[in-house]
Amino acid sequence: GLRAAHDVTFRSRVITATVAAAAIAVILAAFASYLTTRNAILNSVDESLKQASQITKAVGDEHRVMGAFYEIVLPTGTTSPASNVPIDQTITSVAKGQSKQVIRTITFAGQSYRELIVPLPKDSLVSCVTTVVCTIPTTSAELFLIDITGQVNELKRLSTTLLFVAAGGLLLAFGLGLFLARQALHPLEKVTNEIENVTLTNDLQYRLAEGDNDELGRLRRG
Repeated sequence: GLRAAHDVTFRSRVITATVAAAAIAVILAAFASYLTTRNAILNSVDESLKQASQITKAVGDEHRVMGAFYEIVLPTGTTSPASNVPIDQTITSVAKGQSKQVIRTITFAGQSYRELIVPLPKDSLVSCVTTVVCTIPTTSAELFLIDITGQVNELKRLSTTLLFVAAGGLLLAFGLGLFLARQALHPLEKVTNEIENVTLTNDLQYRLAEGDNDELGRLRRG
C-alpha cells in the first residue's frame, strides 16, 4: 500500500510537471498571438491617423482626411465643427500647449475609437467653416478619430477563440502527460516489484536482469 502511494505520488508529480510545462507554453503562445494581432491592428490605425494629420496640414481640407473625423479644439474646450466627441482634460491640456501629441483608445456612445490629438502652436492656419483657412490666435489642438469598433470586436472574438484553443491544449497536455507518465514509470514499477519480491521472499539467489546501460540498468546491477 505504501509503495502504491509512493508510485501514485511520483506519477502525479510527473503528470503535474508535464501539464504545467505545456500550460505555460500554451498560455504564452496564446498571449503572444493576441498581442501580435492587437499591435498590428492598432499600428495600422495609428499610421492612418498620422497620415490624416499630415494630409490635413498639407491640404488644409478636412474632407481629405482618410476615413477619420477631424476637428479643432480650443483651450476652452470649444470645438470646430461642433460635435459630441467628449473633450476631457487630456485634450484641453494639449490644446493649451501643456502636453505633447497623444494617441489613445476611447469609448463613447457605445463605440470604440482610436484618437490622435496633435498640438498646434499659436497663430496656426487651419480649415474653417466660414472661409478656406483662418488663423487661431491661441494654441489649439487637432483631433482625429477613427472608428475601431469592428477591430475591437474582432479582438474580442480572437480572445474567445484563443481561450478555447488554450483549454483544448491543456486537456491534450493532460492526456499526453498521463500517457507519458505511465510509459516512463512502467519499467521503474517493474524493477520495484522485483526488488520487493526479493525482499519478501528473502531469496538471495535471485538476480535481477541487468537490463540496458541506463539508470534502470544501473539500479538492477546495484
